[in-house]
Amino acid sequence: MANFAGDVGLLDTPTSVELEAGDFNACLNARGTYTTDKFVLRLNPQVHRLVDAAVAAAKSQNGLIPAREITADMVFAYSTYLHETVHWWQHVGSTSGLITSFQIPAIVHENSQRLANLVEGGVNHKPIKSWAESKMRSGDDSELLSQANTIVNNAIDAMYYRYLSFKPKNIFAASEDRYFESMGHSYWISYIHAVALMQSTFDSENKILPGVKHWEDSFK
Repeated sequence: MANFAGDVGLLDTPTSVELEAGDFNACLNARGTYTTDKFVLRLNPQVHRLVDAAVAAAKSQNGLIPAREITADMVFAYSTYLHETVHWWQHVGSTSGLITSFQIPAIVHENSQRLANLVEGGVNHKPIKSWAESKMRSGDDSELLSQANTIVNNAIDAMYYRYLSFKPKNIFAASEDRYFESMGHSYWISYIHAVALMQSTFDSENKILPGVKHWEDSFK
């Protein structure tokens, strides 16, 4: 089995990995990672190679690898793969995981026209939140500011949905933020944006997914 560059094994902290073709967007600063808000599982390239080698060895021996051929690196590589896969299972199999995984594309989908309007109006820099706060302090009440505030609030509502769905006790810190409206509002916005994203993708006539326009009163 190959090791990390410099003969560093998986029992040690990887510091340098020689990349090969196909290692696109690899995890280089850890053995593996699961990125909740991007719904992406990544493994260190060396972990990938060790797992692939273990699978190939098992296939060549009727699905079993003799104990004498199992190395510590192989065990740690496969345990890393399993650990990150469990995280993925936890999210793909739950409503909160599904909504969270959709949040970034849903926010882009929901705000794309508003962002285009800001750029056309000369607001072509970040952070939008700071720009909007500055304009509000100056007494601005333009349509551009209204759209900027909607963009900011959508992003903050999505952020608090993640915080509160994974750790409800975050409600105490959230309540101190003047941008935070309520737990129900954060859930409502995140759910309707996720459903809107799915509708625009495969259910434009709303024959499969629930209509969300009537949800507001119940959430309130």
